[in-house]
Amino acid sequence: MSGFHGLVGRFVPEDGEPAQVLVCIEVDRGPWVRALRAAGYRVFGVDPKQAARHREILDSSGAKSDKGDAHALADMVRTRRHQLREVSGNSDIAEAVRVVTRAHRRCPASTGLLRAPAR
Repeated sequence: MSGFHGLVGRFVPEDGEPAQVLVCIEVDRGPWVRALRAAGYRVFGVDPKQAARHREILDSSGAKSDKGDAHALADMVRTRRHQLREVSGNSDIAEAVRVVTRAHRRCPASTGLLRAPAR
């Protein structure tokens, strides 16, 4: 994450706020999204098919590359931000429910591993 902060620092003025940085990514959850949100960046999750369609508009060759994908996502957040959904952070209650649900799934009683012996 520190490398990303360094990269952003090259383009944002020193007195700039993290909320001025828009990040467009092909997922809307996971550790990267949580880390970006926690750092204060505005994150827009995009469906991979939507990104592929936008890439086709920009480049008719159909060749897929990391550089082309980055360009397409940057163009999407620049030109079509009003059509994209900004990833919202979970509330404290939602995070608590997520933790309890995950713990419940791992509990042996809920997975059926604990069963009464047959008579």
